[in-house]
Amino acid sequence: MSRDFERNWHSRLSAHLDRAASPETRRFVMEGCEELCDATDRRRVCQWTRLALERLEQVLDAEDLRRALVACSCTYPCENLAELRKHYAVHRDLNAVHEMLRKRFRAFLEGDLALQPDLVNEILSRDWGLAGRREGDMIVATKIPKSGNLKAYFSETDPRKRRELYCYCGAGFYKQLWEEILMRPVQVDVRRSLLTGDEVCSFVIHLPVEDGGGKHD
Repeated sequence: MSRDFERNWHSRLSAHLDRAASPETRRFVMEGCEELCDATDRRRVCQWTRLALERLEQVLDAEDLRRALVACSCTYPCENLAELRKHYAVHRDLNAVHEMLRKRFRAFLEGDLALQPDLVNEILSRDWGLAGRREGDMIVATKIPKSGNLKAYFSETDPRKRRELYCYCGAGFYKQLWEEILMRPVQVDVRRSLLTGDEVCSFVIHLPVEDGGGKHD
């Protein structure tokens, strides 16, 4: 698969529309995306994406539209979740699993992205990223900007340009993540979105209430 994020996103959406709708629907929605890539001006990409979403609303009902957008989300590698899935299966301890995710996200920021400690602490203090914040039977997760844009995001003062530094990962990312850990369906709702004028994208993951099992804050 191409390393170009923009084209990968378009490819996943196009493939889903071919499977779930029709080639005619796919052509209608995807018209104009052929020349878009990671190097394309962000304003042009945002304009096309908004138009594509408007087209989707014309041809799909609300549930099919949700499925289409979930289908093109990035996914967290399942093999990297095996330890968390096993821990939950044995102990049914959501607090412990959540803490494991927090540590894993810190290691990603410090190791993979090699961010300075002050920037790592700033991101974690906002409860952004992989783990989010536990609130009873919910996780409130705020998506970080595209990983390669994190340094630029925190040095940028223009709100519009900050929004352009985000990626498209959304509810589908967190849905896949928690369903893989818990091995059951979970509901994920959008709380805030860049597309509705918010400064960030955040989501609410509704965790299962275990009869006599789950440990809560």
